[in-house]
Amino acid sequence: MRERFLITVTDYRGSRHYSVGRIARRIGAAGLITLLLIVAGGAGVIAWLDHQISALETRREALAADHRALVDERARLQAAIEAKNQELSRTSEKVEHLGDELGELEVMIGVREATAQINDLHQRMNIARQTAGEKLLMLQRVPSGWPVNGHEVTSDFGWRTHPIKGTRSHHNGVDLRGERGAPVRATADGVVEYAAFHSSSGLGKLVILRHDFGFRTYFGHMSEIAVQPGEFVAAGDVVGRVGSTGLSSGPHLHYEVRHIYRKLDPTPFLEWSLERYDSLFTREDDIQWESLASTVRRQIHRVAGLQSSQTAAASTEN
Repeated sequence: MRERFLITVTDYRGSRHYSVGRIARRIGAAGLITLLLIVAGGAGVIAWLDHQISALETRREALAADHRALVDERARLQAAIEAKNQELSRTSEKVEHLGDELGELEVMIGVREATAQINDLHQRMNIARQTAGEKLLMLQRVPSGWPVNGHEVTSDFGWRTHPIKGTRSHHNGVDLRGERGAPVRATADGVVEYAAFHSSSGLGKLVILRHDFGFRTYFGHMSEIAVQPGEFVAAGDVVGRVGSTGLSSGPHLHYEVRHIYRKLDPTPFLEWSLERYDSLFTREDDIQWESLASTVRRQIHRVAGLQSSQTAAASTEN
């Protein structure tokens, strides 16, 4: 009896009794233990899998957030690229427009042939700037343009019959039509050398301006003098008013241009401008224009060098 034990199973049909040996009992216990281990292991696996699923879900949410951020960043970059493309398009249009304007300027200052084979816009601009600077400085410091409005010559330079004396004499300048009291303007930067009534010449109220490079201009028959000897004037400044003082038959301006005491025909100087820059050199060939232009060019280079040095020094201090 010790090697066996009795198992009783009761149901609706009644009770049944089973006799189980010790070995069978041990097998049953081992199976039960195995089942419990399987259940426990399955629960552990399920718990581990649940943890992994939670981690994967967290990772998925993080990846989804990263994806949304990347989508937003892509949209931002696309918007930035589109804005840059529009800005580049506008800049290209401006550069093209600037190139057209530069071409017109090159034609105006006479360097278009020299820059025709140059594609670098900055190099073309430097050439145009240097040439324009030279020409503008020449036009500012050498008499150019009309001292009165109207642009009408009533008596040319050269031999003529004097309207008052009736004798044949040389007219050292040109007479320019102008209304009495109209402003008379300096045709170049300079200093007032003379400003008073000049009786011996018959020019009445006379202003003489001394300019750079040996030039002088004379303004005669004026009704008023607006400057004093020793005063510095700039091109365009009013030096007097149109009148009829001295030996004059009516209101007008007597205008002369002289170079180192040599009397020149003022007509080419009246018509001299940036658009007609070369006209003066072909019509007035007794002046050493090339050496004068070289002097102006050297002055421009010195000023440009000084400005560059000052800019570099300021950058170093900052």
